[in-house]
Amino acid sequence: MEMKATYKRRAVFVPYCMVAPGFQANSHIQCNYEWRKEFINFLLEEEIDMIPFSCVEASFAILADGLLRDKHGIDYYQKLTGFCEHCDDVASQEADRLMQMMKAGIQIVAILGIEHSPSCAVNYLYTHNGTQKRAGIFMQLLIEKLQKRGITTNYIGINRKYPKKALLRLKECICNN
Repeated sequence: MEMKATYKRRAVFVPYCMVAPGFQANSHIQCNYEWRKEFINFLLEEEIDMIPFSCVEASFAILADGLLRDKHGIDYYQKLTGFCEHCDDVASQEADRLMQMMKAGIQIVAILGIEHSPSCAVNYLYTHNGTQKRAGIFMQLLIEKLQKRGITTNYIGINRKYPKKALLRLKECICNN
């Protein structure tokens, strides 16, 4: 698929919990706001649109239950009846939305995910067997759907405890585009 060579705007797809930290698992106990500040400030300074993608973990359950969810690993979500199908549906919707944005002249500079998340990890997630190098359920499906549509972009995983590396990678991507 051929995209316009000149873009009107630039955007980064961000995890929903970046703009709404209450969507993080266990946020009813303690909400981590710190990791996101530098990303948001940088994107605002660079005039980059932040497009949140759906939180599949919160949206799978009735929203109130999804917001009060505890942390679970990938094994839990893979065995949860209907969850993988939900992720597939949402990934299709998000891929379609991203494609429409590109047709409208918006350059998608990157897609950010949260490392260790069973749903939106980009590179690493926790399992009962330790950390594995692999994407989360939703992110893997999204990447596959974008590849099938011929869309390439940068995928950046944020480790919320050590976000500097991901922020530097995002800055490189934006400065090179």
